Amino acid sequence: MKLRHYIPRVTLTLYAPLICGVCLLLGSAASANQAQLILDFGSAEGRTSPEATDFKAELPPGGEYQLLTNAARIAYGEVDGFQNASLLRTFLGLGNGATYDFIIEADTRVYTSESSLNRRWGIHLFNSGDTRYRGISAQVMGAKSRKHREIALRYGLDGKLITTAILGPGSFKDGQEYSFKVVGEFLNETDLKLSLTVSDGTNTQTVSSVIESTYHTDTQFGLSARLRSGWVLDFYNFKVTLP
Repeated sequence: MKLRHYIPRVTLTLYAPLICGVCLLLGSAASANQAQLILDFGSAEGRTSPEATDFKAELPPGGEYQLLTNAARIAYGEVDGFQNASLLRTFLGLGNGATYDFIIEADTRVYTSESSLNRRWGIHLFNSGDTRYRGISAQVMGAKSRKHREIALRYGLDGKLITTAILGPGSFKDGQEYSFKVVGEFLNETDLKLSLTVSDGTNTQTVSSVIESTYHTDTQFGLSARLRSGWVLDFYNFKVTLP
């Protein structure tokens, strides 16, 4: 991955195992113009940040997790039916009553030749406990009984939809890459405006909604997915920025 350089005073590109320092710097970002934390699961140079190992993987029965040279990979096991998986960590300075604006970005790649109906994955925000109904899922999903894909903000992976929009026609393709960007802007001390933009390289779509304080207090962030056996998901280029 070729790192971009920004004009602001503070840009933190971290490749050293300084987890506590990372948390303190990220939490004190209000004193600087911008703080940036890049937790790279792999780059064009084959380099992996030690910080990436601080993410905790929750896998479905029979599922596998690998930290590759160019991605974190979750493979679904042989159990029939939909199963949840996640790769999350806590960021001090996000959630727990903090009101810093933020940008979270990540790239994913999906491998499958099966039906896309009801499959979904993306960036998971403000989670604690069961990702199926906790936190906010900024996701791409296969629309049930419709021949297109959608993006959505949702309460958990499988909870109530907040807002949706059509991304593009057709199903998920084997090896297809999806880029996610979530922008969080606090309108006041209680209301958070979330905007999700997803691109599949051809189609790009954005949705936005205001989230009440009840749903943005927890502190776990990262990737979550609700898929079935035979699916493999790569996760890389994860970046957190406090503007």
